[in-house]
Amino acid sequence: MEKKLPLPICGQEAVNLLNCVSESKFDQEKCLILLQSL
Repeated sequence: MEKKLPLPICGQEAVNLLNCVSESKFDQEKCLILLQSL
């Protein structure tokens, strides 16, 4: 069985923030909320 590595601390939050800033419809308010969640 393959061992699953745990996600790094704030890993998912960082990915969410990167996805937010790279979206074509950049929403600064949404991205700021995601940034503050880190």
